[in-house]
Amino acid sequence: MKYTKIFLCFVAIVLATSGCSSNGNENQKTSENQEIKKHQKASNYQDACKELDFETAREYLGELHQIYINEQAQNGITHRRQRKEAEGNYYKAFDYIYKAEIQYLLSEYDEAECVDRISFFLEDIPIEGEKFPGGLCDYFIVCRGDWGDEGIPLDAYIVWTEHYNRLCNTILSLSINRNYPQLAKVALMQFVDNVEAHKGGDGVKIDGVKVDGNHGYIKYTSTDRDAAKKKYDEAVKMGYLKE
Repeated sequence: MKYTKIFLCFVAIVLATSGCSSNGNENQKTSENQEIKKHQKASNYQDACKELDFETAREYLGELHQIYINEQAQNGITHRRQRKEAEGNYYKAFDYIYKAEIQYLLSEYDEAECVDRISFFLEDIPIEGEKFPGGLCDYFIVCRGDWGDEGIPLDAYIVWTEHYNRLCNTILSLSINRNYPQLAKVALMQFVDNVEAHKGGDGVKIDGVKVDGNHGYIKYTSTDRDAAKKKYDEAVKMGYLKE
């Protein structure tokens, strides 16, 4: 009976030691897996944003941007579909990544820090295409790449203004929700002019200027900026923003 008790105690010690060793190994493996995962690059920009790895997300955005730039350099007529596809892919990522990062910044930092960080990356966003002078222009420029290469730079600029102003509007809306008046003012200052590209023809007259069939007319307006200012003023009036 004495030896039986000794044997059972020995077995219990061995099992306990084995369990501790097993748990130690499992904990070590878990720690190693977490470390490996931390250094693995996300497979796409959506996953990178979910992991709050915005540096990697912007790397993917940079790759899509380069593809878009390459397609802009191709013939306007034969490569229109490829150019628009590349453009769509780039701006889909553009909208997704910057909105996700802005939401993260506003959830983690105070207003002063958000102003600095958001102002910095807004300034870092590349302007696409070319801002042509307002007024009369060659007809094919306002065709925006549908009939040749001349209009590709204007088309790229118009699309860029649409997405950039949309981003500024997102910043403004979130600033109002967080009661960040200084950041809201930064967003207002960043809006760019809207662009209208009008084709000429018989009887076409814009801003008092006759535009015949050999010309187009480029007009700049402040439609988005005015709408944003109205939203800002209403937020201040209703007490959502305290200046």
